[in-house]
Amino acid sequence: MYTIRYAMILSLLLVAQKSIPSLGNEDYDYPAEDDSYDQYDDEEYGGEVGVSDDDLDVVVLTADNFAKLVLGETKYALVEFYAPWCGHCKELAPHYAAAATELKEYDSTIVIGKVDATVHTDLAQEYGVEGYPSLKWFKNGEPSEYGGGRTQEDIVKWVKKQTGPPSVLVASVEELKDLTDTEDVVVLGFFKELESAAFKSFEAAAAADDSVTFAHTTDSEVAQQAGVSQDSFVLIKDFDGGNKKYDGALTEEDVASFVMANKLPLIIPFSEKNAEKIFGSGIDYQVLLFVSSDTAEEDLALGSQAAAQLRGQVLFVSVNTDEEVSADILEFFGLKAMDYAQVMGFTSANQEGVKYRYSGDFTVEGIKGFAASMLAGDLMPDYKSEEAPAKNDLPVTVVTGNTFKEIVYAETKDVLLEVYAPWCGHCKELAPIYKKLGKRFKDVDSVVIAKMDGTLNEHPALAQLVEGFPTLLFFPAGENQEPIPIQDKTLKGLTAFIKKNAKIEFQLPSKKKIEEPAADLREEL
Repeated sequence: MYTIRYAMILSLLLVAQKSIPSLGNEDYDYPAEDDSYDQYDDEEYGGEVGVSDDDLDVVVLTADNFAKLVLGETKYALVEFYAPWCGHCKELAPHYAAAATELKEYDSTIVIGKVDATVHTDLAQEYGVEGYPSLKWFKNGEPSEYGGGRTQEDIVKWVKKQTGPPSVLVASVEELKDLTDTEDVVVLGFFKELESAAFKSFEAAAAADDSVTFAHTTDSEVAQQAGVSQDSFVLIKDFDGGNKKYDGALTEEDVASFVMANKLPLIIPFSEKNAEKIFGSGIDYQVLLFVSSDTAEEDLALGSQAAAQLRGQVLFVSVNTDEEVSADILEFFGLKAMDYAQVMGFTSANQEGVKYRYSGDFTVEGIKGFAASMLAGDLMPDYKSEEAPAKNDLPVTVVTGNTFKEIVYAETKDVLLEVYAPWCGHCKELAPIYKKLGKRFKDVDSVVIAKMDGTLNEHPALAQLVEGFPTLLFFPAGENQEPIPIQDKTLKGLTAFIKKNAKIEFQLPSKKKIEEPAADLREEL
C-alpha cells in the first residue's frame, strides 16, 4: 500500500503536473471489477465513443479485435486499460495520444492501444488489471508490466528501448554530441569486436536497464573524445564531477552495479523531472532530506557526505519544503514544514513499503548510521496516526492508527472498517450510505461500523489490504480472524453481509424503532 501511494505521488508529477492536491480527485487504484460508481463522471475518455482528432493514432481495442491486433499480428503492443471516469486516465490521455503519433512515425507496426476496462471487463480481469490506468506491454503476444513514465517523452523513450537494440551504435564524434545533448546520462562502451565476450556482457546489462541510454562505438576518435578505453565504458554525465570511467572486469553484473551506483546525483531533488528516476532507480532504500530554502545549501552539503559513503546502496532524495510540490510528500511521511532539516527513510524492498523516522542529530555520522541501520533491518517502522477523538460515540466509530488494534481487533466485536480519503469522489458517494448503516447498527452492541482516514492514519495490518479508496474490510469477532474484503457498497448489501458473516449473533432493531428517537427529538423541538 505505502509503496503504491508513494509511487502515486511521484507519478502524478509526470502527468500534466497539477501540484498534486492530495493525490488528485480520483482514487487511482479503485478495483476494476467494481463499476457501481460509473455514473460519477460520464465524460468519455475516448473509447468506442467520442474519439478526438488528437487520439486517432491510438488503436481502440475491444474483446472482438484484441486477439488479432495484440496477440496475433503484432510483435510489439502497448495497451492502456482505462475507465472513462478516471481522472488520471484523462490526464494521461494527451501524452498517450501524442506518443502514439510519434511512435507511428518511428515504426508503424507498433500498436499503441487502449481498452475501456469498464466495458471489456473480461480482458481487464485476464490481464490482472486492478486500477486505472494500467499499462501492459506485449511482445509476441506475451504480456509484461510497462516500466516507463507517463509523459509523451517517457513513453516514446521506453518503447524505443524495448523495440530497438539495447545499445545504439555511435559512429562519429558528431553522433556522440547529438546523443549527449539530448540525454542526461549516456553509458558509452568502446569495443573493436562486437562479437567479443566484453561487448556481450555490456549489451546484456543494457538490455536489462530501461533507465539510461546505452551506446557503443568501434571508432577510436569517438573513444578518445569520450575518454574511454577499449573493452570498457564511461558514464557520461554533467553532475557530481562529470564523467565517470569504469575500471574493472567487464561482466554483466559489474556493469549493472556500476551504472546503478553512478547514474544519479548523490542527492536527487524531488521534482517533476526526477520523479521517474527516483522510483525507477533500482535502489530499494531511500533517505529523504526535508530542507528549507534558507538552509538547503548547508544541509545538502552535509547530506552529500553521507550519501557518498552509501552510493549504490541508498538513494538520497532532497525535498524543498518551501515548494508547493512538497505538500503531499510531507503528508505521506507525517511531517510538517520546518525551518530545520528533517530525515526520513523509506524502503520498497517488500511489497507494501516501510517508512522510518530519524530523530537523531543532523550530522554525517548520524545520517550514515541511520541509513546503515535501515539496510540492516534494525529500525522500527514508522506509522502515522491522528489524535483519537475525545468523544467517539457517533453511529460511525472513528479509528486512528493508534486505536486500530483496540477497536478493530476487539475480540468481542464484529467490525466493519472503511478506509477512506477525504478527497476521494467514491468515498463521498459512499458517505451517506455508510452513515445510514451506522445508524442501523448503532444499538447492536456486538457490531461496530467504523471508518479511518487512510491519508492520515496507517497500520501494518492494512499495508497489503488497502490499494485504493474506499476500501471496506470486515473483521470478524474472535481471535486471529482474517479480514474479509467487501465489494458491495449498497446499504442492503452491506447489511446482508454483516448478518451473514458476523460471528456473534444479534437482533437488528426494526426500522421503526430506529426512526422513533428522531421523531421524539422533533417533538421536543
